[in-house]
Amino acid sequence: MEPQSEEIARKLMEQYPTGGPIAAEIVAQANVNLMENLFDQGRTEEVWTRMKSFEEESKSSDYYRSRDRWEARLDCLTSLILLQRDNIDEAEARITKNLEISRREHTKKIEGRFLRLLGEVQIKRNEFDNAIFSIGDAILILKEVGNPRQLWQAHASLASAYDKLKRLSEAREQCGTAAEVIRKTANGLSDRELREGFLNAKPIQEILANAGS
Repeated sequence: MEPQSEEIARKLMEQYPTGGPIAAEIVAQANVNLMENLFDQGRTEEVWTRMKSFEEESKSSDYYRSRDRWEARLDCLTSLILLQRDNIDEAEARITKNLEISRREHTKKIEGRFLRLLGEVQIKRNEFDNAIFSIGDAILILKEVGNPRQLWQAHASLASAYDKLKRLSEAREQCGTAAEVIRKTANGLSDRELREGFLNAKPIQEILANAGS
């Protein structure tokens, strides 16, 4: 669905230049949606290549509508990939910047997203108690705003922190909760290919396996 939305929006940008910002917002949202789905499927390098290309394209003045929202989602994806590559300092700088903005502007959905990532940074730095605190706060916020995609990731992150501390029963409980949210998320995907790709992605399979699903 995202590639179709993007294609339609690009045609509108060409045919109706005065409506460029509206079409550009659709292009941006479709791109970010696609990149998030690709990331969930474990296609990290494809996401990174697409992300760098779109960062250049989105420097155009047309891309000002809702920029703070889709750009925060891009920063989230970038931070996740940087953490996978152990580029912790650069990831932390992006995360801290977005946390400061989200708290200043009271955007709870963005705050919850980056609090979870702060917890991931703290896990990387072996600051497990701080990580549990940060991710726990993220879970409370994500439940409040209703963000299932970020919620299962937060429960999985919390399971990882508990596992590092050998608190295995709590780790299993968090894996189970993450698996439950994953199943609900998958059931909400109407596109069969997308749903199967999501469920067969390596990170998803690992969580489901750890939960005994």
